[in-house]
Amino acid sequence: MTTVHETIYPVLPAEPTTVELKEAFAPTLAEIRFVRRQSRQESTAVMIMVQMKLLQRLGYFPMLSDVPFAIIDHIRVALRARPLSGEAISRYDQSGTRIRHQKLLRARLGIQAFDTVDLTWLTAVACEAAQTKTELPDIVNVLIEELVRCRYELPPLATLQRMANQARNEINETLYRALAGALDDGLTSRLEALLIVKAGKSGWEELKREPKQPTTRAIASFLKHIEGIRKLADGLPASPAMLSVSKRAQLITEARALDVAELRALKPVKRHTLAVLFIQAQFQKALDDVAEIFIKVMRKLESYARARLQKYQLEHADALEGLVGQFRDVLLILQDKDIPARS
Repeated sequence: MTTVHETIYPVLPAEPTTVELKEAFAPTLAEIRFVRRQSRQESTAVMIMVQMKLLQRLGYFPMLSDVPFAIIDHIRVALRARPLSGEAISRYDQSGTRIRHQKLLRARLGIQAFDTVDLTWLTAVACEAAQTKTELPDIVNVLIEELVRCRYELPPLATLQRMANQARNEINETLYRALAGALDDGLTSRLEALLIVKAGKSGWEELKREPKQPTTRAIASFLKHIEGIRKLADGLPASPAMLSVSKRAQLITEARALDVAELRALKPVKRHTLAVLFIQAQFQKALDDVAEIFIKVMRKLESYARARLQKYQLEHADALEGLVGQFRDVLLILQDKDIPARS
């Protein structure tokens, strides 16, 4: 379950500082006048004001008994009221008066109550977010931002978590059916064969093979490995358009972390989807690895060639110097004016 600290869901500090109290919970003169008009009782006026500042700060109404006492006392002092007892706060929490005051405060601040009946629009937002977001806190954050933008009171975090989880599950199921549904019997059998363990090894674990040091034997073996992946990838369906880059990366990471037993335990549509995406990803990665190996080999050959050239130049330096000297002597002779020209 997602914790509140993994999301942007607003919560109260356990021990608010003096600065926080002044910045977030100091009532204005207009707010004091509004509250005084709602109730002549000091204690009730204080609790109305506390609820107003909580709605402004959090976007929802927590139970006053759960609010740090420093916040309530700070507002009480600002209204010059007598101290409130815990019993009075608990009675107010359970009263219908609190609900009536909340309606007044929503109207004043222009905030709509969260409707638990018609959630179609917010469900659509969750589904849209789930197409690109893979983590539940990220989807929950999108819902919170949309509720704040539309000036809705925030529901309990658990409500948003359920919506986010349901949306993600629906999107994933749609994705699994779209990709796994494009497989024929032959391709399905090819994928299931990866789960067969022979001599302690399986095709699924072989897929995760990484290239070794680029020796001649290792390169030949890896090229054979690539050919095997190419045959596995041949004919597999392309990723659906609805599959985002981030979700694809998340599913591939999930597939890489699974062993044969864990993969076999998944329902077929998810198992086949993960297998297809992982095979395609491994094939692309293998091609990239081969290109990297080729570059390393060529760099090694270049370094070797430079060393051989330098060695050759050093070994033949004396002969080269002698040839240069002979050539210089010839030039001097040709430039000597005393030498008669041939007729």
